[in-house]
Amino acid sequence: MSILNYLKCPFSKKSKIDNNVQLTQEEKASQLIDALGGVANIETIDACLTRLRVILKDRALVNKAKLTQLGSKGNIKEGHNGLQVIIGSGAVRLTEIIKTQM
Repeated sequence: MSILNYLKCPFSKKSKIDNNVQLTQEEKASQLIDALGGVANIETIDACLTRLRVILKDRALVNKAKLTQLGSKGNIKEGHNGLQVIIGSGAVRLTEIIKTQM
């Protein structure tokens, strides 16, 4: 048994992401578009330092499990169709890539 098994914090959440698989920024952006319900569901997208700020046509089409798998730390609903996806420091770059893919 590895020493790492003894060092694991009992309160930490287990990640469902396969850490051996590394997505390029372009692949991650493409998968984020799909998780947000596709290009047709996204009205506008912008970013602040750590969040994607998205206005959607139908928020029910969002795949929250997929967003979490892609690294989202949480989602904040805004108004009727707004959504903020907490991504981290790469949010601005991902938004730029998403805009080019749309």
